[in-house]
Amino acid sequence: MRLDMIAAERRSGRVALPVTTTRIAEQVAAYHGTQVEWTTTSPDDLTRVGGE
Repeated sequence: MRLDMIAAERRSGRVALPVTTTRIAEQVAAYHGTQVEWTTTSPDDLTRVGGE
């Protein structure tokens, strides 16, 4: 899973994921100290939240 690799590399911060993503992603992120910001499935929303 890409999230696992990204979160392991960063070890902090946050990632933007659409609400349709499995909740296991939140557990994977938390394991690596990364916070999940849930968004709508809109590409514009993902981009907006990811850029904040």
